Amino acid sequence: MFFINKRIIAFYNSHRIAKSVRKTLLWIYVKKDLSKIGGKLGIDLAGGSMKTKRFFKQEKYICVDIDKNKLDMGKKKYPDVIVINKKIQDYLLISDNAKPDLLVCLQTFGYNNFFENSQILETIKLMSNYLKPEGSMIFNIGHGFPEIDMIKNKLNSFLNKEFKSVKCINYYSYFDENK
Repeated sequence: MFFINKRIIAFYNSHRIAKSVRKTLLWIYVKKDLSKIGGKLGIDLAGGSMKTKRFFKQEKYICVDIDKNKLDMGKKKYPDVIVINKKIQDYLLISDNAKPDLLVCLQTFGYNNFFENSQILETIKLMSNYLKPEGSMIFNIGHGFPEIDMIKNKLNSFLNKEFKSVKCINYYSYFDENK
C-alpha cells in the first residue's frame, strides 16, 4: 500500500488536480503544452494564486490578477515572481511592458465573475498584439453563455490570420452532462 500511495502523491505533485474530471483534463493538456514552450518571459493572466506557475518553463514569470489576496497567497509560495494587481485589459494596454514569449489565461473567459463575457474577443486580440513575434498563447473559453458560438466563429477567423498554427481542443464536449 505504501508504494501505491507514493505513486499517487508523485502524480498529484506533478499535475494540477481539480474537483472535476473536465478541469483535471484541462490541466493535463496545459501542462503538456507548457512544457514545450520556452523563452524568457511567461505571463499568467488572471493567474490568481499561481497554481499553474510550476508548469511554466520561461526564465521569468509574471502573474496579473485583480484579486490582491490571491496574488499575496501565490507570492508567499513563489517569492521570486512579479505580481501585478490589475485587470487583464488594463495590463495589456501598457505599451512599455516587456513583450512575452507566452501568455496564458485559463478559467477566466466565460468562467470568472470578474470578467465580462462581452470582452472576450477584444481581450484575446489584445493578448495577440501584446505577444512577441512567434509568441504563444494558451487560453480556454467556457461554454455556458449565449454568445459562445458567435465568439468562436470570430475567434477562429482572427486566430487563423494571426498565428502560423492554431491548436483547438474541445475537451469539454466529452464530459458535458447536457449531452
